[in-house]
Amino acid sequence: MKSAVCIFILVVFITEIQYSQTVVKKEYNSYSNAIVLTFEGGFTNAYTDFRVNKFEQFGRGSLEYFFPSTLSGTFGFKIVGGGGYLGGTGGTGYSLPPISLIKNLKTSFMFLGGGYSYILSLSNIFHPYIFVGISYLSFTPRDENGFDLSKISSLKYDKSDINYNGEIGLRLLIFKNISLNFSGVLHVNPNDNLDGFKQGRNNDLFYTVGMGLSYNFFPEEDADGDGVEDADDQCPNTPKGVVVDKFGCPIDSDNDGVPDYLDKCPNTLPNIKVDDDGCPRDKDRDGVPDYLDKCPKTPKYVKVNNKGCPVDSDGDGIPDYLDKCPGTPYGQKVDDSGCSKKIKKALKEVNKLVINKFEFGKANIPENAIPVLNKFILYLKLKPDTHWKIIGHTDNLRSYSENYILSLKRAKSVLSYFLKNGIDRKRFKIVGMSYMQPVADNELAYGRSLNRRVEIILMNKK
Repeated sequence: MKSAVCIFILVVFITEIQYSQTVVKKEYNSYSNAIVLTFEGGFTNAYTDFRVNKFEQFGRGSLEYFFPSTLSGTFGFKIVGGGGYLGGTGGTGYSLPPISLIKNLKTSFMFLGGGYSYILSLSNIFHPYIFVGISYLSFTPRDENGFDLSKISSLKYDKSDINYNGEIGLRLLIFKNISLNFSGVLHVNPNDNLDGFKQGRNNDLFYTVGMGLSYNFFPEEDADGDGVEDADDQCPNTPKGVVVDKFGCPIDSDNDGVPDYLDKCPNTLPNIKVDDDGCPRDKDRDGVPDYLDKCPKTPKYVKVNNKGCPVDSDGDGIPDYLDKCPGTPYGQKVDDSGCSKKIKKALKEVNKLVINKFEFGKANIPENAIPVLNKFILYLKLKPDTHWKIIGHTDNLRSYSENYILSLKRAKSVLSYFLKNGIDRKRFKIVGMSYMQPVADNELAYGRSLNRRVEIILMNKK
């Protein structure tokens, strides 16, 4: 018995080392902090003074508790009790009656005891274990007719004693809380009275082999508090307050791979690729998701329509951000710059443009100059490498300083109009000349109207 227990402990120790090296363990042992209730039955076989051993039946129940453990194995203690029969045939070998007349044995027994257990979780299903303990054994030796054999024994003895128990077994966890239990128990008795007679040098002993069911009161560990036990939780670190499914994972209503609590676009259509925020991907970042974007490679900051394509306000086939002539009449053919050939022919090479007849004392652009400036703006767009000087002028009816300020304002008015129409500020330099460069006689009203002007002069080509 002692050698068998030692061998089993050695096997368990070696297995524990190998298992810890080769298996990725769960956070807790399967039986950590668990209470186990077991009922089983089986057969007994006794070694007594009767010549032939005979199998009989037994039943028992036990209650165990296993300590918390993060290792593959864990210790616990067990309370166990049961009862049954021990059998024998062929007589005892006594030559004198009445003992010589007794051919068959059927001892009834009951026991209650406890001890220490060790269970090893090889997987979620296989759990071998070992138990050592002691028990109080009460027995009554009888023959096949139920006669109490202690009444004819030559020696008086107590029909109860301390029993020493060693057990090995296997639990198969077949359901969440139910396991199939197999056990083998050796009961070593310190006397030779289990059969009612004392004969020979060896004490009586017996063993049981049983099978039964265990109900496991596993603790409901739920580290993240999501309502799903850790053993079943496939997403064990869910933030607090997040709604989860039966697997403990955050709910993803639209099945886009981004859980609802992180999903900024919770109603994405099926099979649509999304970004980390759960929104449909928009690679060109034009505000139109890829699955709707007919122009998926739009440059940054370009205004697009609801199909994700650059806006083409005049419908000439050239998007606004490339269109040098944005007001092209409908149906007119244009080149790659968005301008018609007629317009290009009309725009001759320009080195200087003059806008005159500003109102006295004012910087507002004259109404009759707007069409001229619009045409010039087309020219500027077609000649993006040109740079210009905008020079403001006045008549001489005021002081130099007053007219200097006014001349600058007139130059700035023209510059502002250019900028409003998309021309780059870096292409211009503004100058105020006051009344220093008249082109007509300031003594005459008509001459003064010509002097109230803005000149736009080509500086160079970059």
